[in-house]
Parts: sequence; C-alpha cells; structure tokens
Amino acid sequence: MNWRLWPSTLCVVLIAGCRGDARDHRSSRTAERVDSVGAAPQSQQPLEDTIGSRSDLRTSPADTITLSEYTSFVRPLRLLGVSPKDAGDFTPYSTDMEPDTFSFIVDHERYLVRPHGDAFRLSDGQSVQGFALPLDTGLYIERLGFMRFQADPVFLYQQTDNEGASGWVARLDAAGLKVKWSVRVPGFNFGYAFLHGSDLYVACFGFVGKLDLSTGTYIWRHDNLYQTEGFNAFERPQLRGDTVAIAADGGRMFLADWRTGRRIKP
Repeated sequence: MNWRLWPSTLCVVLIAGCRGDARDHRSSRTAERVDSVGAAPQSQQPLEDTIGSRSDLRTSPADTITLSEYTSFVRPLRLLGVSPKDAGDFTPYSTDMEPDTFSFIVDHERYLVRPHGDAFRLSDGQSVQGFALPLDTGLYIERLGFMRFQADPVFLYQQTDNEGASGWVARLDAAGLKVKWSVRVPGFNFGYAFLHGSDLYVACFGFVGKLDLSTGTYIWRHDNLYQTEGFNAFERPQLRGDTVAIAADGGRMFLADWRTGRRIKP
C-alpha cells in the first residue's frame, strides 16, 4: 500500500501515495466525539509477554520523535532499522496489510503501542503504566502520530480493517493516562495535523476540520470535499494571516478563514 498523505507526508500525527485512489468510493465512519470510551481495548496479553520487564521496555528499540506544532509520526517497530525519516518528518510506510507495533521515545518517556490499541508508558522513576487507545471493533492502528497539549499526551492515529479506514484524535490525562476525550476524523489519508494555541487543524480524505483540544469538539468542519470538489489527500496546514491554507493533491489549495471556517476562493 502506498499512502500519500502522511503526507507527501502526521499530522500526527498518525503520518504518502494514494491508497485513497483505491478507496474513493468506500464509506468511512462518521466523525463524532466519543466521551465514554467503554469499547477501548483491554490488554490482550500479559505485559511480560510484550516487553518482558521494565528494563526491557527501557532498552527495547524505539523511534525518537521531536515535538513541534506539527504531528510527530512514529515508525513501526519492524521498520526502525530499515526506513529512515525524511526531512519533513514523514515517511510513507508500506504496511502491506500487516499490523505493526509502535515504540517511541519523547522527552523522557517511552511509549509502546500495539496494533489493537493496548499500550504502555515508562517514565523516569516510574513503573510501567498501561492504557488503551479507542478503536472500533475489528480494526487496528496502521499509522500513529503524537503531540502534547498542556502537558497531556495527544495521540493521532489511523485505524483500518484493510477495506476502509478512519482516524482518531485522543487526549489522555498526563498523570493517569485516562482518556479525557476522543474524536473521530472521518476518513483515510489522515495526515499532518497543525497545532495553533488550543486549535488543531486536521485533514483526511475529503475532509478538513478545526478541533478544540480543550474540549474535543469541532469548531468548524468541511465534509464531502471529495464528492463536491475531488479533494483526496492534503499536506501541511499553514496559517497565512487570517487564512488557513492546506495544499492538496493535483496542485490545488484549500483556503478558509481560520476563525470561522468560511471558504476563500484561491
């Protein structure tokens, strides 16, 4: 699979060719906030079966990511020694329908996230903490991005069953790693996300939205951009004065007032 948007890129956050071409007319799941995450996966194996011990988690292979206003993307564990990052902090990984585990280091923390959402964190001076990322039943994580907001970890990731795909943004409490809120991003090609204050600009196949990370709700959103204008994959969002600009496939540009979301003609 050759993904186009994480992007030409992550993001995410999280993030490339265009699987979109093979999925243009497939349905994607709706993008609504999920406050109660009762379906979050439980660890399917004992922690020891995955990392052996706290010491093993500390010394196991891991991607090292640097935080910025853009999503930092994590390479799958099996590709750490194979696929280097590009200058734009995104590499189009070919997963070939094979679930991957993600392991990464950010600041002084180590994270390990398995395909079905069960995950672990090791911080300096702390024991291993387990947590779970929301996923739909039967789907697995194929793309993972990470950023922080007010010290809280924010995960941006794409889930798939190898037929369709959609994205999630989930904010976790920094101390206990409980999910504060999670919200869907309604399609595949979930790529770069851009953080400005408490606003997170996200895009995927046929969709652009502005998400308030304080509340986990969309301030504004544009759906059905593929059906109406053929927008498939987007690149890095940029702020230009009062305008958010997002380059798209085919050399086009999505432009909108960043406050209201009102579309602006190029």
